[in-house]
Amino acid sequence: MAGYLEQLKKRQEAAQESVPEEEQAKPTEEMSDEELEEAITATRRQLLDAQHAELREREITRVTGAGEASLSPATDTTLQDVLREKQRTKRRTWR
Repeated sequence: MAGYLEQLKKRQEAAQESVPEEEQAKPTEEMSDEELEEAITATRRQLLDAQHAELREREITRVTGAGEASLSPATDTTLQDVLREKQRTKRRTWR
């Protein structure tokens, strides 16, 4: 659990660093309606991307039965590979 919290903090710091300083310096009161809508849309996309990545990691971990050690970003196994292997070993229902 501690490893997960550390990863979450690192991701938050990386997300804050990846935003250009020009966007951070401008307060929302000075933004036009179009700029606010674009900022909201971009933020929602980033959040959804992060959620999808986390769900993929959790599903890979759940399906493979691996521990927290496999949650590192250096994992070469993709969800598609895991699901392909599960499909290959799946028991046929008509037998």
